[in-house]
This record gives sequence, C-alpha cells and structure tokens, in this order.
Amino acid sequence: MCARPHAAASTTRARRSCALLLHGRSVFSVAYPAWTLNDGVLTVDTVAPAIGIDQVTLAGAQGAIDGWLNAGDTVTATVRFDSDVVVPAGPGGAMPVLMLDVGALRLPAQYVGGSGSSTLTFRLQVAAGQDDPSGIRIAADSLALQGGTIRDLAGNDARLQHPQRADDAAYRVDTRVPTVESLVGGVLSGTGQALVQVSEPGTVYLVRDSVKVAADPLSIRAEPQNLWNEAQAVEGALSGPVSTAGLLPGTYKAYVV
Repeated sequence: MCARPHAAASTTRARRSCALLLHGRSVFSVAYPAWTLNDGVLTVDTVAPAIGIDQVTLAGAQGAIDGWLNAGDTVTATVRFDSDVVVPAGPGGAMPVLMLDVGALRLPAQYVGGSGSSTLTFRLQVAAGQDDPSGIRIAADSLALQGGTIRDLAGNDARLQHPQRADDAAYRVDTRVPTVESLVGGVLSGTGQALVQVSEPGTVYLVRDSVKVAADPLSIRAEPQNLWNEAQAVEGALSGPVSTAGLLPGTYKAYVV
C-alpha cells in the first residue's frame, strides 16, 4: 500500500508512483498527480473528462449581418467538458484546433482561451472564397490536438469524441463581391427608370459618371441628391427598377453594395 509521505501535512500530493495492494497483489498503480492523500485517505482520479452531446457549439460571430458572415468576420465556437481542463502547449507551442466545415472546406478554428475552466474557446476568421449558404457545420470528432494536450486537473487525458453539429443557418457565409451584370438605360434624361441586373441581393446605386466613387460606395450618399438614386435588388433582377426622377441628364453608372 502507499505510505503517507509526511505525517505533519493534512493534505499531501505524492510525488512518486504508488501501487495499491490487496492481499499482497497489485490492483492498480497511479502516478502524480492522479491521486491525493488527505489525512490518510487515498483518493484516486482515473476518469477522464468527456465532451457530451451538444457540448460543441457555435457561440457567436463578429461582423455578421442578419446571420451572414463576410470576409474578415470572425466566428467563435466553444467546447464544454464535464470538468475543468488545462491546455498546456505542445512542442513548438502547438495548441489544439477545432475544425469547422465551411462549404466544402474544413478550416481550423484556433484555440484562444479557457484553460483552467470547463469551456474552451476557438475562433476562425473568414477569408475570401470561403462561402457557405447553408451555414457552418461541425463534423463529429472535430477537436484535434495538433501536438498539444487537453487534460483534467488530475492529469488525465481528455476524451475528444463528440457528435456532429449540423449546418447552422445563423452562421451562413457569403464572401462574394456583388456586381452589376447589366444596366439598361445608362444614358438618362432625368425621367423614367433604369433596369439593373445584379449577381446577388443588395442596394443598387445609380450614380452620374461625373461622381468619383471612393473605395467605400456608401460615400455616394455624401453627393448632391440630383446625382444619384438607389433601390433594393434581389439576385438576378431588381425588386423595383431604379427611378431616375430628379436626376440631372447625363451618363450614369450602377454600383451594388
């Protein structure tokens, strides 16, 4: 059996291996820090923490508009264990990642914090071309150590199995830049309507070509109102043509945001 290392201490963590003997035969052995000795009572923790059902979740997005993420936006995911865990860095500073399915791509959400608690946080920044109209999905068993470790406070390795989380429509991704596909009536007389076809939903601005449009098309709104007009568009066509009423005669260009 295990000898109590120091009689003066009421709580002692052994610093060597210990074998528990029953009738002279070894039942099991454990090593620090998986067991503690409290006033002569040996307590052994050999149960690893486990991710339960629905414990892997998408927990928020920065920059999203109406559930849509664009390039540069970030999505946060959390993994909750049934006990507190620690996440020490592996060789070369390796840390775990949580793989997220964005369309046909499987992308690593980087670990950002949570060691010492039961919930770990991971974050992914969306890049151009990473589109998913159905919503981000987390496949089963997507938590990867990448050379790092996840352990409970007693030193047990965590079990990383977890169920799939289906496409989440609250985290859809569209990084495509909207474009004007056609403009009918580019030369306007100041009356009537212009018909504009767009590649995806957005706001169409009809702007006189004398206006210098900055990198941010919303700067158009600072121009005199007789030089531009706007309308909401759906993919492929306008929900209503852009009115040219009140515009000065001239040649106009269309921009969609």
